[in-house]
Amino acid sequence: MREQDLWWRLEWHRVQAMRGIGGQVEDRGNVVLVLNPNLPAKGFNFACKVDAGETSKDAVIDYVVEAFRRHGLAPHFQLWPITRPDDFSAELWSRGFQEGGELEVMVWKRAPGLRAPKGVTIRPALGDEDLDAAVDLVIQGFDFPPEWKPVMKAPVADASGQVASETFLAEVEGEPAGVAAFVRTGDGIAGVYSVATAPAFRRRGIATALTLHCLEVFQESGDDILTLQVAAGSEAQRLYGKLGFEKAYLLSLYTLV
Repeated sequence: MREQDLWWRLEWHRVQAMRGIGGQVEDRGNVVLVLNPNLPAKGFNFACKVDAGETSKDAVIDYVVEAFRRHGLAPHFQLWPITRPDDFSAELWSRGFQEGGELEVMVWKRAPGLRAPKGVTIRPALGDEDLDAAVDLVIQGFDFPPEWKPVMKAPVADASGQVASETFLAEVEGEPAGVAAFVRTGDGIAGVYSVATAPAFRRRGIATALTLHCLEVFQESGDDILTLQVAAGSEAQRLYGKLGFEKAYLLSLYTLV
């Protein structure tokens, strides 16, 4: 597979995964918008797959800014390596957008170099009590507002019926210690999402155990690509590298505040 073909597939997987949790997706050809006003964080609301080509950069930016503002959201672009034109980021900077680091899109390539720690049990989240625990762990792990809980408890679903998700809980001596979601989008790609560890159990290999479990599920799924996204240069990115994930490409983040 050509490198750029993989990038297109991975970007569409990300969009479909956001659609599955209630995101509104608008594909304008020269840019794709993902909007989820009920979860007003950059990870749930972004403009991506920017390919303005010969069209007006200002027109693309104006449309995105207006759409985000209409929903009460901070306009947020995620530029990938094949963004056109090449100086699109400079145009964002001139319009007052601020750089917000980089997001590394990774794919699994090789056998993990780590093993799951002893004493950590991974099981599916089943029933409302488990779902409550899973969402609480995500809220703690990512420092989301508690009032987002009802939205985050909504089941993964989309109009096509292709997006499906499994949530896994990590437990230590019967106590909820971490959570991860395994999301399939029906296009041969699966993703690891929302890996979070309870503060009391951090640095005990919980994320390692959860990711390794998702790897096992992936190998039985029939999908051919496993992906995840992580802040570039972070401790989590280094962990995923040890688990066999490699960089596919970087997304440069720009936000207008």
